[in-house]
Amino acid sequence: MLTAGATADTCARALLRAGATHIDVLALVFARVVASWRTTIYIGLIHQRIPHGTPMPSVEIYTTGFCPYCSAAKSLLRRKGVAYKEIDLGRDWAQRDVMVKRANGRMTVPQIFIGPVHVGGNDDLHALERSGKLDALLAGDGTSV
Repeated sequence: MLTAGATADTCARALLRAGATHIDVLALVFARVVASWRTTIYIGLIHQRIPHGTPMPSVEIYTTGFCPYCSAAKSLLRRKGVAYKEIDLGRDWAQRDVMVKRANGRMTVPQIFIGPVHVGGNDDLHALERSGKLDALLAGDGTSV
């Protein structure tokens, strides 16, 4: 599996979500560009075995069409290799009431849930990523934000 911007651990967890019985992770890590005409590449070899049955929380994102914040949130999740369920409120208005109740009255989109945890919107998701807390939450290691 080739990825751009996703960690080996995130890729392995995505494969486990898809039903793999075990994952042998072999990742090549490429680093910085020294100059536009010359690239320095650092290659690190990572090998780990992640057992089957590692709990991974489901990710749900409430969206509407043509919402740039929804697109940004989904883009971050895709870059991290996270599978998510998208609930498009433009196509299913009945889900809006469900979202508002789950999001404690918040009516804007996106609204993102990782397992039982209400993350919030796009800004909240990116703040978790910047603080380094998103990976733990996606791994099921975090119970709140």
